[in-house]
Amino acid sequence: MNIGIKEFEIFVTIGCEDVEKRQLQKLLIDIEIEIEDIDDDDIKNTLDFRDVILEIENFSEKSKFELLESFAKFLKIYLEEKLIIKKVKFLKIKKFYLNNCKYTYVTI
Repeated sequence: MNIGIKEFEIFVTIGCEDVEKRQLQKLLIDIEIEIEDIDDDDIKNTLDFRDVILEIENFSEKSKFELLESFAKFLKIYLEEKLIIKKVKFLKIKKFYLNNCKYTYVTI
């Protein structure tokens, strides 16, 4: 069974250039997570979407990366270790920094 969150907006310290490092950068995160099948309708027996968002926020507040690729890789590892899940099946992170394109992105 899979659950997902689409276009979760977060602001983080990320970038190679000094101007990027001085101000928080907007990211949009799409994530799909494989979880165990459930047998009942009790939220205690599954992964709460709010827990996923909280852990993404916790990771983002503590981290500073230059590369979007590194941020994505280590966010995936962090979530797989922190949450009770089978695995992060899909992760796409969009960054809005360059003026001549809508966004840049990385997928795992």
